[in-house]
Amino acid sequence: MSGFVSGSTRDRRVFSFRSVLSRHYVSDRSLALAGVVGPILFWAVLVILGQSQFAYNPYASDISLLALGTSGWIQTVNFVVFGLLSAAFQIGLQRAVAPGHLWGLINILAVGCGLALTAIAIFPTDRTGTWTLHGVIHLGVVAALGVLLPSSCLATAAKVKSNHAWHGYARFSVAVGMLTGMLTVVLLVPGMKMAVPFHA
Repeated sequence: MSGFVSGSTRDRRVFSFRSVLSRHYVSDRSLALAGVVGPILFWAVLVILGQSQFAYNPYASDISLLALGTSGWIQTVNFVVFGLLSAAFQIGLQRAVAPGHLWGLINILAVGCGLALTAIAIFPTDRTGTWTLHGVIHLGVVAALGVLLPSSCLATAAKVKSNHAWHGYARFSVAVGMLTGMLTVVLLVPGMKMAVPFHA
């Protein structure tokens, strides 16, 4: 009898834990709004900071350089907030397209993107002409993010394409994923080659 009670109590605890994780404490509308606000807020902060730093060239300078200097903490917070909002949006998307699957591929990639953006904030880039360990970690995380972002888009497209109501979103996700992947190759790879120090 005690074993039965213990087992049923344990089952109730597991059920309760899963209920807490799956319960909609945050509305789908709020999670969708996070996906809209995140990019707008991120780029708005970039533009304002870029205008306030005279040495910064938005066409040639790495956006990570905005995290350096006296106002760098603003861009550091910007990276973290954008990561959290992006992950929140993807979690809401996972909830919409695959309810009950807490750790689907979409959520795993979303958490990876969020952690990568946070790591970019924790390990700032190097100043021009310098080479440090945290700068190497920064470049590695940026490279990982360049893989995670298009992968997240393509995984989302694969998940929603079977739903007729989401066909347009699936095509859009594929287009964004391919564009992000191409931009990663065009912009990131040459930049990393230039950043690696060569010794004769």
